[in-house]
Amino acid sequence: MNFTQKVYYLDKPIILTNDVLTCKTVSPETAGYLQLQGLSRQHFLQALDHLEGPANAGVMIEEYDAEALMTHMVDYFKVIQAGGGVVYDPAGQILFIFRRGKWDLPKGKLDKGETLEECALREVSEETGVQGLTSKGLVVTTWHIYKERGSNLVKQTEWYRMTTADTRKLTPQTEEDIMEARWVAPADVAPLMNNTYQAIKDVLHGSGVRW
Repeated sequence: MNFTQKVYYLDKPIILTNDVLTCKTVSPETAGYLQLQGLSRQHFLQALDHLEGPANAGVMIEEYDAEALMTHMVDYFKVIQAGGGVVYDPAGQILFIFRRGKWDLPKGKLDKGETLEECALREVSEETGVQGLTSKGLVVTTWHIYKERGSNLVKQTEWYRMTTADTRKLTPQTEEDIMEARWVAPADVAPLMNNTYQAIKDVLHGSGVRW
């Protein structure tokens, strides 16, 4: 069974796979990526150092044991769990937020005692003011590595498709650096994709949104 998982660092992908040749065939842009053989903490750290180079676009790490790929990653780094939403209103518009200079989707960290689905519903409501949310199930899971106080952490975010009939004015959570919350028609998503994160593009593609 082929396995491919992207883990982002500095908005660049580390691709974990058990089949590099198939991955390169499906995604020709990966041909120029640094390729490492075998998943280890040393290779992860080498990948992070490589991606800090402004001209370096990505890394591929091949490990034949597909089941071990994600297991090893969470062994090497502390995992922070989060939940977020791809939210649709009755007109089929998608809920976006503008935070720290980028268009994003609402999400946040898991609180003690919550499920990730409950976390996602709560965070969407807190960050945008939307009420009456209904989850339609898990869409995709994203991973990204970031540094905090000298440590490398991995954030695992589970994204849920949601609907709401709430048409009240949106109220962005400014204390979380959200400057705007906006409903966007699928036909108008493309301009936002010029100023967003690669992981957000993955989430939207996983939700069936095209631009």
